[in-house]
Amino acid sequence: MNRRTLLTLLGTNVLLAGCIARSNSVNESAEADTESYPDECPTSHDYNVPLPDNTTVSEARSFVENYEQEYISDQLIDTDGEKKSLVTEPSSTVREVNTTEDSLVVHVETIWSITIEMGDGEGVSDNRESARYYIDERVIRRTDDPNENPTDGDLMECIPVE
Repeated sequence: MNRRTLLTLLGTNVLLAGCIARSNSVNESAEADTESYPDECPTSHDYNVPLPDNTTVSEARSFVENYEQEYISDQLIDTDGEKKSLVTEPSSTVREVNTTEDSLVVHVETIWSITIEMGDGEGVSDNRESARYYIDERVIRRTDDPNENPTDGDLMECIPVE
């Protein structure tokens, strides 16, 4: 085989490899969009908290504070089917809001106290939960893992596309 033929074949393969790589990145982008907007729409935990009409900072702050209190009451206090004796109701405070063009991430901390059974009677357990909510026009996700990206958090609410 002469040198020109070899270079032509190698050049064609290199060009095609570049095209194939671009094609894969487009597919990866489409897969990422699918992950952001799950097929499970609508999904709801049926908490008595109205979903935000817009993804504004003020609406997101208010929504997350109220939603997190309901979540704590439902998921963490009522773990065994019995309502624990609350000493202090859950109280949530938004610590930080990060915004992008089309989404928000809201960091919230919630504190509460419950009565617990101890060997010599009852005691009080003070509790703190820190969570981040990802909110966009279609989904609301939650994570309490500081190492998890909020976009990968648990699906809490999914608003169908209209």
